[in-house]
Amino acid sequence: METYNDNLNVAIIGLVRGYPNNKSKYEDLLLRNSKIYENVNSKLNIPYKMIIFHEGNISEDHQKYIQEKSQENLNFIDVSKIFNQYKNIDGYKIMCKFHMYFLWDYVSEYDYVIRIDEDIFIEKFDKNIIQKMNNKNIEFCYSKLSYESHTPTNNTLPIFIKEMYELKEKKFYNHLFPYTNFYISKTSIWKQKNIENILKKIATSTDQEKYRWGDLPVLGSLINIEKFNTKRMQGLTYYHSSHNILVINKFYSYILEYFHIKRFMNMYPNFFKSIKKIAKILLLKKLS
Repeated sequence: METYNDNLNVAIIGLVRGYPNNKSKYEDLLLRNSKIYENVNSKLNIPYKMIIFHEGNISEDHQKYIQEKSQENLNFIDVSKIFNQYKNIDGYKIMCKFHMYFLWDYVSEYDYVIRIDEDIFIEKFDKNIIQKMNNKNIEFCYSKLSYESHTPTNNTLPIFIKEMYELKEKKFYNHLFPYTNFYISKTSIWKQKNIENILKKIATSTDQEKYRWGDLPVLGSLINIEKFNTKRMQGLTYYHSSHNILVINKFYSYILEYFHIKRFMNMYPNFFKSIKKIAKILLLKKLS
């Protein structure tokens, strides 16, 4: 029998873009907020706190506009000091730094956070999932698993992490990483001193900027190494508009993700390059 604790402190978070000259570009954010209210917070006795992180480019006027178009109270938090600290590199890399390391200082007061990016539109969500995580000591729930396709990252990040952890192998880098646009995490796992120090070294490394290391393989690698208690979210459906993907968790989802051809192509790039060369030679012989 499930036991319920309404005293858990939970926040739904999102780092969103500002559009200083065009309010109409907040349409995705407004739809995201509406879907969260409709399928999550409106079904709870105590709604989760809604936190909107921004780079300092959502003015008070625009915050008021977004608030008036949303069904529940929003808490806007300016994290421009992080972006200004790294203003000479592109925004994507700073965003990754924020999500892999700096975020956890901002949300340390919460027991759990639910990351829902601005391009995520929820259709189905288990309203009891936080209670289930708490009861079963599940530390991280993911929407789906994904591979890392960025070659410079795959060539450098696992070596960096392996050396920091003083590991003999790179089995942790298995391209079964949580899809980080939507997840639920116990915040305290990332505030453990040794893990916090490792995340800081990765996020502030010049290699992170040089090779564009993202938060997906970084958090995924540490989850694998630290053997956090993880679970796939059940009863979840959402649309990820940027990737044009409808995520629906089924009993066979893990099998499809594990045996995805692109996962193996990124795990064994040299093997697939050799296959491609052989196929090309055979084709040329056939044509000649």
